[in-house]
Amino acid sequence: MSWTGSVVMLIIGLEIGGAETEMVQAAEKLVERGWKVRVVSMLPLTGLAQRLGEGGIEVSDLGMRRGRPSLRAFLALRRMLLRWRPDVLHSHMFHANILARLVRKTVKIPLQISTAQNISEGGRAREWLYRWTDRWTDLTTQVSAAGADRYLARRLVTPGKIEVVCNSVDPERFAPDRQAREPMRRELGLDDRFIWLAVGHLEAQKDYPNMLRAFAELGAADSTTGKSDSHLLIAGRGSRLDELQRLTADLGIARQVSFLGMRRDIPRLLNAADCFLMSSAWEGTPLAMLEATAAGLPVVATDVGGNGEVVVDGEGGWIVPAADSSALARAMGRMIALSAGERRRTGERARRRTVEHYSLRGTVDRWVEIYSRLAMGKPSTVLLDVGEDE
Repeated sequence: MSWTGSVVMLIIGLEIGGAETEMVQAAEKLVERGWKVRVVSMLPLTGLAQRLGEGGIEVSDLGMRRGRPSLRAFLALRRMLLRWRPDVLHSHMFHANILARLVRKTVKIPLQISTAQNISEGGRAREWLYRWTDRWTDLTTQVSAAGADRYLARRLVTPGKIEVVCNSVDPERFAPDRQAREPMRRELGLDDRFIWLAVGHLEAQKDYPNMLRAFAELGAADSTTGKSDSHLLIAGRGSRLDELQRLTADLGIARQVSFLGMRRDIPRLLNAADCFLMSSAWEGTPLAMLEATAAGLPVVATDVGGNGEVVVDGEGGWIVPAADSSALARAMGRMIALSAGERRRTGERARRRTVEHYSLRGTVDRWVEIYSRLAMGKPSTVLLDVGEDE
């Protein structure tokens, strides 16, 4: 039997991104199920805050600045929690998880749940903080089995206090729409090209230099057969834009690569594309990949985090080693060599897996079940094997 209560979602910021979108859509669905939801952003409100407000969800911020701890923010969050008295304090991503745990030590809150979005948190200092503050959280969740195994192997969490709750997607919102394909391709001026689509922040994690080198290598290989006629679209913004634009010029592919910036029409772009491309150096379970597979796109991606859990190699696309541009280029070549029908069937297999294992409805069911189970004092039912320590 499920329970309906109140939850405060704490997150670093509300810029449009995978983890932020995942939290927002879960908050919206919890409200639909009768939960009282409040969202607190550590950074000033941006991006997704308007969407939350329009959905009737109260949104606040702590006014923090990136890279600067703040006692004032700690005390502000503490005052909010004393005033609201939520049943659950659910934090998302490293900095929010640590802040929530420390505040929880000073405020009586029935449940504190920490959600980690990446397989690696960025160094030994952060890992030590996770170990030290683990006593003040009831449960840590990871978005991939690979991430959970690593947390246990690195002893970042007490065995029995971690579960996998994958990121999710609304499969109906991203359902394939063949009628949208040709108009969007004409709008992009790429009617007859093979379109690769990548979506994600232009930051080190996504390793776009690996992708660009693979794309250049693919083009060089294709030029020997006269079949080079593909275009790479990259949707997202970030601090590496200038560097990546210089690299495209150095590689001689500037005319075949378009940096689209932040886009609010991702479903249309997915329907226009022929394949989704991801070259990340590390990941959790990337929402962009889930959106692509929900749209029925085949995938070529690196084998990091939960990528190989979302797309089974050889079924919904190909998974290749990270930081290996030649391997990535070879897999891209295999994808182009497929007939349109074979690519469509590959994408259909990817979509079936996503609908079955990564639907938004199923993930919100998990959250409600976890909140209810922990509130009733039941132990975790999910056991994970501890891998070898690194």
